[in-house]
Amino acid sequence: MTVYVDVTEFLRNPVRTGIQRVCGELCRWWPGDDLVPVALSANSRLVPLPSNARSVIRSYFEAGPDDLPKIREVISQIADDSRQSQGEIDSYASPIVVPEVFYDPKRIEFFQTLLLRQYYNVYFIFYDALPITHPQYFPPQTSYETIEPYFRLVRHAKHVGFISRSTRDVFCQRLLRRSDFDGPVLRLGSDSMGEPSPRPGNPGLKFTVVGTIEPRKQHALVLDAFERLFPEMPDLSLTFIGRMGWIQEEAAARIRKLAQSIPQQFTWIERADDRVIKETVCSSRATLYLSATEGYGLPPVESLHLGVPVVATRNIPSLEEVHGGVWFVDADPIDVRRAVVALCHDSTYVRLRKECEQLRLPTWRSFSEQVREWCWQTRTVK
Repeated sequence: MTVYVDVTEFLRNPVRTGIQRVCGELCRWWPGDDLVPVALSANSRLVPLPSNARSVIRSYFEAGPDDLPKIREVISQIADDSRQSQGEIDSYASPIVVPEVFYDPKRIEFFQTLLLRQYYNVYFIFYDALPITHPQYFPPQTSYETIEPYFRLVRHAKHVGFISRSTRDVFCQRLLRRSDFDGPVLRLGSDSMGEPSPRPGNPGLKFTVVGTIEPRKQHALVLDAFERLFPEMPDLSLTFIGRMGWIQEEAAARIRKLAQSIPQQFTWIERADDRVIKETVCSSRATLYLSATEGYGLPPVESLHLGVPVVATRNIPSLEEVHGGVWFVDADPIDVRRAVVALCHDSTYVRLRKECEQLRLPTWRSFSEQVREWCWQTRTVK
């Protein structure tokens, strides 16, 4: 049996983060040769990509920074060819995995037509409903009329998998308005940055936050906690890794000013490849992830996989089944400061570090195996 995976958006915007990361990891770790990447052509047909497409995508996620431009050129050519292709996938009995979120009307219409034809072999991976449930954390120009058709589409699909239990609960409560939908929970991999590197037994007092700087990630809460500690603890340092997303200018100016005024204690790395992120995280005593709301939240489990403890709020879905290595806090600067000070003591750090080493976290291989098994067990044969 062939399984198709729709990578249309990845071809248009080949980056190695977010949902595109999921597409890439599926191509890397799919257990077998039966996965065929496909994309929507200009004439709204789902067309198979060249036979080398999967290996090209795999190499893109494994390559160093020097090789990326050349691979992007190959991906760009594949994207151009797919848009002009007159071909079409030839088996309506084969599953189509849709791991991307999209708002393109033509793509919405294409999948609506498939579902209206009672085509049951479409498998959507659902990440979150945050634009609907928490619109205050998105730019004011985010239009409900633009995003709603995607949610309506997935609501009518027979096969929907979820990246967390809480995401499935939201899907049932807010989109289906019923509780009897039992789509599988497919936990994302924690090993995007590879295996843990050797680390010093007693790292310095360095803490790191990984993620786009935007209101729901609550970087301001982190600063509120640390700015009180910096004068009292001259060896304490904090690093933000992430681009400046949608954020008020006052908050952005605060970050820039702090980076300029106390560079020995606060660093902002706006653009970093996987190597820099891994090196920074591995040299940290702990990472912080205080997001107000998430569909999943990869950075904390990626940190734990590398053996680095995490300070996190209690609402992070990726930590639903994690028991160890995490100091949970309220979204309050006093509570965050308490956790940071505690982790500065070697006894607390060593305990949490040992807990990290005992964890058995999901990998991208296990995620891909789950998706494949889901398709094989539930497909409709015509």
